[in-house]
Amino acid sequence: MPHELEYVSEQLQAAKIGSYKEEDQDDDDLCIVCWEKAREVIFYNCMHMCTCQGCAKGIMAAGALCPMCLAKIQSTITARF
Repeated sequence: MPHELEYVSEQLQAAKIGSYKEEDQDDDDLCIVCWEKAREVIFYNCMHMCTCQGCAKGIMAAGALCPMCLAKIQSTITARF
């Protein structure tokens, strides 16, 4: 798993463009659960980044299934841009 985390970190850095501004945020950047906060959590095994931190905590407490593909989530990774 350490190599996979390195890969994810490298991919996030490569995707980083400019700085985050909440007012510039479009729907593609919003959590698919609450539609209020930015997506910031990557689900490990499926690698979907589709929820904010708060919603990810709720998902983990409620059975840990990815809301996009319903894969069992083993752990989460918080993305920092």
